[in-house]
Amino acid sequence: MWQRVQGASENVDSYITSVKKLAKVVGIEVEQLRYALQRGLCSQILAHVIQAHATTVEDLVIAACVAEAASLAIATAQTDALMDHVVAELQPTGGGVQHAGTTDIH
Repeated sequence: MWQRVQGASENVDSYITSVKKLAKVVGIEVEQLRYALQRGLCSQILAHVIQAHATTVEDLVIAACVAEAASLAIATAQTDALMDHVVAELQPTGGGVQHAGTTDIH
């Protein structure tokens, strides 16, 4: 259980559920569960959990889910901005549409 870490594409809920199942089998204390969960979180999410001063398993779960949601929102915003840039680059300039081998059509 102590070697279990969150996979690169694994969401927080899946990771936490998996570790909780392992903890139940092993029969560890709640405080040890919190440390095991925290230890295996990906570094980006762990940083948020530490900043949130999570002192219980419930606090840790909430902070980790918030961090994951924020990370997804940032990634989506960056993708949207990139797509806006690509679309802007593809927009014709000069006020007309130009096709290969032709002149501007106004």
